[in-house]
Formats: sequence, structure tokens, C-alpha cells
Amino acid sequence: PGIIDTHCHIARPEAKGAGYRMLINAGVTTAFDFEGPIEVIKREITKYGCGLNVAVLEAIYPGNGIKIKDSPVEELKKATLSGILNHNSFL
Repeated sequence: PGIIDTHCHIARPEAKGAGYRMLINAGVTTAFDFEGPIEVIKREITKYGCGLNVAVLEAIYPGNGIKIKDSPVEELKKATLSGILNHNSFL
């Protein structure tokens, strides 16, 4: 048994694994990251994860997954075709 953190942001390059260590030290065994990017988490979890289970809801915004030159609608279509399961829009 362990704690489940249902909303965290652990993939911060400047933190050098601090987010993973903080979760583990607090007794968290499962975390739901609300930003990603998933590629960074996949790489870091093997280095810093220490058995931590992580699900990722990757954020898509200009500069992170959305190219400024394309419209947001076109970018969401591309993301949907690449396999996203859900998206939230904030105006």
C-alpha cells in the first residue's frame, strides 16, 4: 500500500529528479503527472523513479506539442491521430 498522488508535475528539467524523490520520500507509490512530456518521464523514471508508477496526461500548448504556425484545431487533429485519449480546452 502507498499514497496515490492524483495531480503532480514531476518532469522539470531544472529539478534533476527532485519531483520523483519528493514523491517517493512522501510515501507515494503511484502518481498522475498533468503535464509531461511523456518522453522525458519515460527517460527519467528509469533514472529517478525507484519503483514509482506514473500515468501521464501530457499538456499541449504553443511551444509544447503545438507549432505556432498551425491552427490549434489542426494540431488537435494531429494529436488525436497520434493516439491521445482525451483533451481539455481552456479559453
